[in-house]
This record gives sequence, C-alpha cells and structure tokens, in this order.
Amino acid sequence: MPDALGTAVLTTDPNSCVTVQSGRLCKPWHVSPEGLSFTAVWESGVLNGVFRGRQVTEGFILKAYLDNAGIPTIGCGHRIIPADHIEVGQVISLERAREFRRRDVAEVERRLNAGIHVLLFQYEYDALVSIVYNSGSGRGADEIIRKINMGNYDDMHEFIHAYRIGGNRGVVNRRVAEARLFRPEFTMRRIKVRFFCLILGVLFSSFARADSNYVFSVEDSNSDCLQHLGGGYGDVECYSGLQKKLISDSEILYKKLHATIPKGNVHEKLLAEYMAAQNASVKYCELPRNAGAGWETRHDGSMFPVLQAQCIYNLRKAQNEFLKTLLEMAEWD
Repeated sequence: MPDALGTAVLTTDPNSCVTVQSGRLCKPWHVSPEGLSFTAVWESGVLNGVFRGRQVTEGFILKAYLDNAGIPTIGCGHRIIPADHIEVGQVISLERAREFRRRDVAEVERRLNAGIHVLLFQYEYDALVSIVYNSGSGRGADEIIRKINMGNYDDMHEFIHAYRIGGNRGVVNRRVAEARLFRPEFTMRRIKVRFFCLILGVLFSSFARADSNYVFSVEDSNSDCLQHLGGGYGDVECYSGLQKKLISDSEILYKKLHATIPKGNVHEKLLAEYMAAQNASVKYCELPRNAGAGWETRHDGSMFPVLQAQCIYNLRKAQNEFLKTLLEMAEWD
C-alpha cells in the first residue's frame, strides 16, 4: 500500500479519522530492474549481442572504447577516470563492470533522493534515473530536479524531450523514450489526437477539392502524425491510411500516363511491367516485421509493424514521384 501522506479527523469523533494516500511513492526511491535494463539499452545499444561492432553482455561493453565525444568509456556508459587504471582497448570482467554501474547508479540515486521533494511513480523515477545517468548527477541534474519539484507532472513530457540534447541525434531519440516512460498515458493521448487531426485533414481536403483527378500530397496531411521514433500502434494506423491514398493516386497517375502512350507502343508494356513490379516490391518491407521479432533491440516488438508500415509508405511515395516525373516527360517514340 502507498505511504500515507497524512491523517486527520473531520470532527471530534475519533471515528471520523481519514487517511490521505497517493499512488505515487515516498522516499527512499530505488531504481527498478526494468529501469536498469532501460538505461542499459540506451547506454550500450542492446542488452546482449553486438552493437556498432562492440560486444554487449547484460548491457555492459567489457572492452574500453571512445564514445561519440571521444571520452574513454566502459561497461554501462561508465566514463573512465585515471583512478580506474583502464586503457582504451582493455577488457574488464563482468563483475567489475557491474561494480562500476552500482557506483554510478548510487551517485545518481543519492542526488535524486536528496534533491526531489515531490512524490513519484516508479516509472517516473526510473525515467529520471536514466536522464541523470546520461546527463550527470552534478549540474547536469539541476534543471530536471528544479522542474520536477514544481509538481507539474504533465509539463515534464515536453521538458524531457528537449533536456540537454545538444546536437546528438542518439540523445534526441533517448529523450523521446524517456519522456514516453515518464508519461506513457500522455504519449498515447497525443497519438490519438494527432491521428484524429489527420482524419479531419483528409476529410476537409476531400470536401474542398471535389476534382476526382486531384492527386493527394502527404503535405496536405498532418505530418506530426508520423511518429516514426516509436509511438506504437497509432503509427501503423497513420501510415496505413496514407498508403491507401497513395495507392489510389498511383492508379490515377497510371491512367493519365497510359493515355499518353500510343496504342501498341513498347512503352505500354513497360509501364504495365513497372506497375506489377511496384505492387510486388512491398513484400520486401515485411523484413522488419518477420525477422525483427527475433532480434534484441532497444525497441519492443510493437515497433516492427510500425517499421513495415513506414517502409511501405515511403516506397509508395517514391513510386508515385517516379510516375509523376514520367508524366511530365511524356514524349514517346
């Protein structure tokens, strides 16, 4: 049961005593095993396997290397200091890597437990551990602690997105995942709103442009609907909806292009062959969905159908651009 925030009596009757509780947790907080795994994947790329040519075991890279900033690193994102007596290229034991992480996490947890004065759900705390583990428990933690202490939990989602990202694309993606971990219900709500906006945009375009020959452009839709960094099943619906319109556009373009080709001209056959190949090529987009389920990556399994849908969408879009180019150049010998 959550810790009691306080007790009081409503009247002089002792039976009127009430206890106020919250689903959020009081101190001391401790990172969960799931939180540790989450951080390990973002630090090392995968829990087990090979990432960027480096062997990863239980979230640890046991061979010292230079990170993207040229800083000597080992284990679970541990920055090597002179007292560690480790040279780049040197291999350490798994137990020593675990000890480095225990120390690094302990430092992060000391800072968060000392600095934060509001209640937290476990997943909120896990997200904060990942952020501070990455940004540093010194000045790198100051602003995130100040923000959370304001108690505006809903504001944290957008704040985390932009927190100390610099120009590193990997950190940008990491913050997206951390924001999603901190406020999962907020992320799903935003996806639903954006998908609804997309539908309204498509309907409005349909009414505003009654010309049956009008060819849909993805720029007419709400491009924010395309949450290809990992929004979940809402992305599949979004991409699938756009795919259907692109297929319809492809048929319109084909008819227009076919009408420009003299009957019996060799290009008539070439166009038919291209359209058949175009439809067959989408099968190659099944690779992420079929093979991806067996891989260990930083995304869960729901990401692979999204990648498949995104692949088909991008393929259809490129194919239609090719047909448009042919139509503009339509002069047949």
